Amino acid sequence: MGKCIVVMVLLLLSLPHLQSYHPSDLKIDCGATEKWEEKGFSNFKWELDDEFIKTGQNKLLPTRNSQRSMDTLRYFPDGGKNCYNVGLHLHNKYILRAGFYYGNYDNLSRKRMSAYMLRANTEGQVPLISSLEAKILNQECTATWTITPHCTWREGPTMGPTKVSRKERLSDYYEAFSRFWKPEQVQNYRNFFGKNKSSTSSAENIPPYLVLQSAIEAKNVSDSIFLPINLHDKTQLVAYFVLYFYEPYPWPPANDTRRLTVYIDGERKNITTVPRTELSDDCAVVSVYPVNVTGTANVTISPAEGTTLPPILNAMEVFTTIDFSKADLLPPLLFHLLRLPLSFWSCCMV
Repeated sequence: MGKCIVVMVLLLLSLPHLQSYHPSDLKIDCGATEKWEEKGFSNFKWELDDEFIKTGQNKLLPTRNSQRSMDTLRYFPDGGKNCYNVGLHLHNKYILRAGFYYGNYDNLSRKRMSAYMLRANTEGQVPLISSLEAKILNQECTATWTITPHCTWREGPTMGPTKVSRKERLSDYYEAFSRFWKPEQVQNYRNFFGKNKSSTSSAENIPPYLVLQSAIEAKNVSDSIFLPINLHDKTQLVAYFVLYFYEPYPWPPANDTRRLTVYIDGERKNITTVPRTELSDDCAVVSVYPVNVTGTANVTISPAEGTTLPPILNAMEVFTTIDFSKADLLPPLLFHLLRLPLSFWSCCMV
């Protein structure tokens, strides 16, 4: 009942004849009654959703959340198709994020949330939505994001101490694409946090230095790092894995080398050398696609030949994709994202 579900979608808009309507960074607080400004996010205000939709009802939740955009929602008790129509810049790719938080708004203490948040008015369930965001992707975005316009979900854990005092969502001074980075301490490995740097790295995907400065490291040169990734789905999925390797300060001795091999479900995917940070100030980014996974994917990072240092991992992103051609597999909310009315993207609940 207290769980927030966030869906991220990558869409390509290529519509040459119409004007754009809103800026490159759009935030909609569904159900809110006043606009508000999120500190640290370039003074972009959260907009009211009544400008973009005329159906449904607003609701203020009885309890407050750490994310203010989850304090209100819009729900749709009357059924039918309910669409948010939002104009964006033409010829650009966007990350779209939809947030859903039940919060017992109807005092029914429902236990199963995800189905009725997204789906139609079945078995007495009422669809709802808490927030919508659109973030433009610039030319420096990852090749992983540009391979296909499939719908994707993201997990973005940051390895290292959970005692690091920072939020999962960083300000856009640090984070170029409004990603969430969840601090995650992993047992049985050395967890450490190096010297913090401001802004973002110039590496692929532009990871924040604030994320790269934390890491886990195997205890011995001959040891491996084992990470089970629970994808919460028992059916087979196609997934992307993006792993970040960086030498936080203090740096290892100059004559040491860190080489490692990445395995997913026992299959070798990549061998890489972690750059000398004090020389290049860069990180190694390993992107693996496609990977067929069911339920849990097992990521293993092992020492490669010639290494003098144990394996390390700073952060990881995991995407699972949905094939838009298989409409029967899509929740209605996501399926109707494909029905682009001219220069608008539609987020619909039917």
